[in-house]
Order: sequence, then C-alpha cells, then structure tokens
Amino acid sequence: WIVGGAGVIRKTVNGGATWTNQTPGGFTTRLRGVSCVDALRCWAVGDGGAVRTTADGGTTWTPLTSGTTQVLRSVFMVNASTGYLTGDSATVRKTTDGGTTWTALAVPTAAYQSASCISVDDCLIGSDLGTVLSTADGGATWGEQASRYVELSPLTPNLATGGSVDR
Repeated sequence: WIVGGAGVIRKTVNGGATWTNQTPGGFTTRLRGVSCVDALRCWAVGDGGAVRTTADGGTTWTPLTSGTTQVLRSVFMVNASTGYLTGDSATVRKTTDGGTTWTALAVPTAAYQSASCISVDDCLIGSDLGTVLSTADGGATWGEQASRYVELSPLTPNLATGGSVDR
C-alpha cells in the first residue's frame, strides 16, 4: 500500500509489479501514512487530521475522526483494535477500538514522523528532531532513547528529520 497527494491510495498484490488505484471518490486531502493488519483492514492518515479506514481491501474507505486538525504523518495499527498515530505539534494518539476514537497521549513538543510497535504496549515514535521515544505501558509514559539514525532532508538543507523506527 502507498498513499500520497490528492488523497491517492494504491495497493499491490504482486510485490509492486502493478498498482491498483484505491482512492476514495471526492477525497482530495494529502495522505502521508498507511498501516494494514491484513489484506482487508487498513488505516490511512494525512493532512488536517484526516483518517480513513477500509475493511474490504480498499474497495471502500470510511472517514474517521482523529480529534485533531494537525498534519498526521504516520499510523501504526498493532491489530484491528489498537493503534497509534503521530503528527505535527506533539500529536500522538492511540485507539483501542479500531479508530472510532483516538486518545491524545502526552509527549514532548516535536513533530512526530513515525511509529512502530511490537505489541499493544511496546512502541517507539520518532520526531523531526531525531528524538526517539519509547513506551512499554501503552503510551501512559514515554522515555527518550538514544537515536543512532538521523536523516538529513534533501529539500531543506540543515534540517534533520527522524527516520522510520522499527525494532
């Protein structure tokens, strides 16, 4: 799955040899992140706090309310119920009901670019400042981790952004 400008959503079932357009009609908001828990269920996030989900492999996409208007940059669904989204202005939210509701989590001020989890409680998030935070209690508390990876943005010289984090 890939997402992009003008609400573009595309999927492949053959390792990228071909891509099928899954873009929802009438939806033009830039999407920045996508996460799937299986071949049918996915969530996409983007500008203006946009969240969309599909339960039928992308045939239809349903809008969800994120509770923010910030740019959302990533989503990581651990399973069909629990997931995390990250975005600008210290936006980190968690769902335990498949995205119907998203609860704000307290984190230091930064634009969070990515999230990755190995369980519903154990996750990492990375910021545009190269900061990596971890939680082992489902986001109730976060601790700063040493960051060994910082990517320099080719579009903005001297701007460091956090890359994807994965355990």
